[in-house]
Order: sequence, then structure tokens, then C-alpha cells
Amino acid sequence: LSSESFDHSAINNSFNAIKASFENMTYREFSSLKIMEDSDALVAMNVMGELLQYAFFTNQGVGVCFITHMIRLSLDYGVCKESSFALASCSVMLHARGDLRASKLLSHFA
Repeated sequence: LSSESFDHSAINNSFNAIKASFENMTYREFSSLKIMEDSDALVAMNVMGELLQYAFFTNQGVGVCFITHMIRLSLDYGVCKESSFALASCSVMLHARGDLRASKLLSHFA
């Protein structure tokens, strides 16, 4: 997949929506998220976590899609070990975009 095949505005809108959901979350709210138990969600997180390692360095558009979807699954179904990887990756993306406040917050959550 080339980066031209992505709607970058849609990707950025999804990413910004995820970022906004965390900016309004307290540490207490985050720590109260349940543990992910849904087997389909766990498999999806595992597969996306493996793919994210490669996508992050080869195609950032795909990487952002994986990050966004992984974090959405974590918010909807609970957290798992791959949630930390998605949050840390999101923190890196935010840092690269110059949003140091949000980057620091997500790094603490990770």
C-alpha cells in the first residue's frame, strides 16, 4: 500500500479523536479500564501489534491506522499488553507532531 492510497484527512481525524479522548481522561479513569477478555479483540490486538512494528517504519499512514484502531479496541474492550505498545507508539507520533503535553500523558498511560 502506498501512502497515496490513504485519505490522510480521515486518518488524522481518527487519530485526533483518539488523542482527544485521552486528553480528557484522568489517571484514575484510565486505571479503571477493564482487562481485555474478548478473544477476538485479543487476537486482533496481537496481529496489529506485530504489523505495527513494521508499518511504523515503512508506512506511517498504515501505522497511524493500526495505532488508532488498537487504542479504540482498548477503550471499548479493555487493556492488554499490546495496549501499552499502541499507547507508546501514539506518544511517539504525538511527540513527532510537536504535541509534547499529549505525548507525555500517553507515555505515562503506556
